[in-house]
Amino acid sequence: MSVRRCVGSQCSGYCGSGLEGSSPPGVSNGYSALWGRFLPNYQHIVDNLWVHPQNLGRLHVRCPVAEKRVLWAGRTRHRRMACTSCLSESLVRELTALIQRRLAAHSRRLVEEPSLRRAAVLVPLYLRGGEPFVLLTKRTETVEHHKGQISFPGGAVDPLDPDPLAAALRETEEELGIPASQIQVLGILDDEKAAMSGFVITPFVGVIPYPFPLKVSHGEISEVVRVPLQGFRDPRNLRVEVMERGGIRANVYFYHLGEHEIWGITARIMKGMIDLVFAEKPA
Repeated sequence: MSVRRCVGSQCSGYCGSGLEGSSPPGVSNGYSALWGRFLPNYQHIVDNLWVHPQNLGRLHVRCPVAEKRVLWAGRTRHRRMACTSCLSESLVRELTALIQRRLAAHSRRLVEEPSLRRAAVLVPLYLRGGEPFVLLTKRTETVEHHKGQISFPGGAVDPLDPDPLAAALRETEEELGIPASQIQVLGILDDEKAAMSGFVITPFVGVIPYPFPLKVSHGEISEVVRVPLQGFRDPRNLRVEVMERGGIRANVYFYHLGEHEIWGITARIMKGMIDLVFAEKPA
C-alpha cells in the first residue's frame, strides 16, 4: 500500500485507507487492519468514546487527497483517502450533532421550588488529541458553597442575568476567562436540586476551543481538572451509594478518575448526561 503525506490545507497527518463504504468481511469489529496502522486514533475514538461501528454508519470524510489505489482486505480498490485530522474533525462533528439531537428531543425535568435559589452551570467539552474531554474546576476552601469540591463553572443567577444560560456563560468567563462568543452551546439538561446548599441548578452543555489561554480566578478555583469524557462512561469508575436525608433515600454517585473523586451534584449531572446522550441504562 502506498502512503503519502496529505497536502491539503486542513490536513496534517499521513493518509491511509478510505472510510467510505462498508467494512470488509472477516475483519474484527468491522475494522481494516490498515486503519490501526495509519489511523491510530480511529478505533480508540469509535470504540471508547461514543458509538460502536454498527451504530456509526458511513462516515463521509472528504480529505483533499487524490484517489489512490490501496490494498484493502486482499483486494485492490479505489478509495478516497482520509487523514487523522480530517477523521477527528468528522467524529467531533458527529458527536456534537448527537448531543444536540438527544438534548433537543428530551423532555427535560423542571424543578420549581420558590424556597430554592436558581443557579446555572456549563458542562464544557473540548477536543484534545482526537479525544473529547470535560473541563471541571476544583473550588477553593474560601468560597461560600462546595468548598474544595470538583464542580462545573457556574453559579447563582443574578437579577441582571436575563436567563440561566446567561448566568452560566457569565460565570464561565469570570472563573476561567472563556467569553460567551467562544462557546458553542449544544443544549440543556434536567434541573438538579442541591437542597443542602439551597439551589436548583440548570446545566448547559457546550463546546469550548482548545487550546485556549485560560484566565483562572484563583480566589474561586484552586485547580483546573481535565477528564476524558470516556472516563464518565466507564462503569468501573462509578460507585453508587444510597444515602438518607430527611427520611428520603437517594442514590449518590461517585466517579473515581485518576487522583480525583467527583461526587455530589457534579456527578449527578454527568450521570444524567451520559444516560441521556449515550442511552445507557441508569444505575
